Amino acid sequence: MDDSTDTDDQEKLPAETQKQQPKELLRALTKLVEASTLEHEIKQEELAVRRQEIESNEKIAMASISAQRDFHSERFSKYNSHLVHRYWFVGVMTIVICIFAGMAIYLGAKDLVMDLSKLIASMSLGAFGGYHWGKNKGSGPDKSE
Repeated sequence: MDDSTDTDDQEKLPAETQKQQPKELLRALTKLVEASTLEHEIKQEELAVRRQEIESNEKIAMASISAQRDFHSERFSKYNSHLVHRYWFVGVMTIVICIFAGMAIYLGAKDLVMDLSKLIASMSLGAFGGYHWGKNKGSGPDKSE
């Protein structure tokens, strides 16, 4: 009798195992699908966060570009107004000097006008030449490095 119970148990075991295998396989597949779904949801959330980062960076970049544009336009307008004032000054001084020279020549002080023009021309050439020589000398070593 012992032998018959052992064979019956062995016959029942494969039949039960065969019934449990599809259930275990189904459970394993369900767990795999759930894990895959969770991974997919996590990736979607990561993509949403990345999209928000990109939008935030875009807003920051646009604000930076706008600030730079405002800064440079303000700087350019200040520089432009400085140049306009400089040209007005040079123009007015030229007119004043021409009127002075014309009056001096009219009153007979032609030699005074000649001496003043030589003096002003030599001083101007020396000042502008020295300025540009110093400016070029200062930037010369920077170019060679």
